[in-house]
Amino acid sequence: MQANHDVVLYVNDVLDKVARGWLSINIEDFGKSEICYSTKVSAVDFPKRTELTILEGVHKNQKANLDNDNMWPGLSRFFNIEGCAKLILNRDTSILRIEGFSPIDVIVDKGGINKGKYYLHLPSFQHHKKTPYIYLNETIGGSRFAETWFEFSPVLGRGHGQFMHFGRFSSGCITVPYRKESSGIIWTNIFLMLLRARLNETIIGELEVV
Repeated sequence: MQANHDVVLYVNDVLDKVARGWLSINIEDFGKSEICYSTKVSAVDFPKRTELTILEGVHKNQKANLDNDNMWPGLSRFFNIEGCAKLILNRDTSILRIEGFSPIDVIVDKGGINKGKYYLHLPSFQHHKKTPYIYLNETIGGSRFAETWFEFSPVLGRGHGQFMHFGRFSSGCITVPYRKESSGIIWTNIFLMLLRARLNETIIGELEVV
């Protein structure tokens, strides 16, 4: 069975309300999984099948495939990757500053986040079970990307499952608050900006908590 040469591609055409920023794949020796918007892959096309090598994130260097009659479904050759995102959180005032955004009032579990420097990681999965439908409903202030959470971990030391996410509650996390107004637009813009940022194959941003 003849195949084309490897081509470097990016997860791109997945921003609709069904895909919600993720591409479904089958990972060898793992099963069904997903990779997020902007993830870089290497692809080889066979008839009715695209084989991938994932080049970024927790599944880096793993083999996967797409079962689809269309060439490169959800993938494109070109993607505008920018530099590392910079975020500063004032723990006392609960103000988050992101380069390119106005200051954002967030919900912070002050006792659960230590002051210091952190890395923000490329998301590895969607948080379906922890995301109520209203957070996804864009007619009442939600965002279709509410299931995407961004894990952060200390530059020095080990992390323990802390995230920046969209919602109403915080347990050791940074929460961009859901409100029945236009808060979902803020989260959508954060999603798009962060996933176009890179420090390396797994880290997309630097967070400083002051």
